[in-house]
Amino acid sequence: MPKTDFDFWNPANGYKPLLGRGNQNVFEDSVAPVHEAGLTLLWEDCYTIDENLRLDLAPGHTPGSSVLTLNSGSDRAVFVGDMLHSPVQIMEPDSNSCFCEDPAGARATRFRPLTPR
Repeated sequence: MPKTDFDFWNPANGYKPLLGRGNQNVFEDSVAPVHEAGLTLLWEDCYTIDENLRLDLAPGHTPGSSVLTLNSGSDRAVFVGDMLHSPVQIMEPDSNSCFCEDPAGARATRFRPLTPR
């Protein structure tokens, strides 16, 4: 998982998310036990899964929001997840949802070109 999201959501770091209690106890319930069991890999900037799949940071929704890029032969795909919350944002990338922790960063990410490596 992205280290920036791990640090962001970790209540020990004291950050107060914009949605307040909307994600209360999610870290303690779903992330901390997996991490404490040694089953997490915290990555920064990008993470290459294999020769075809790569994760890249796409901050805005959260600091560690990511996109998954698939490169296989001449085929390319980008899986954007929470970078877009609605098809409207394809035509109006300046529009944010109420779930973006960093609205300006989310807009900048939607305008950033995605380049295959």
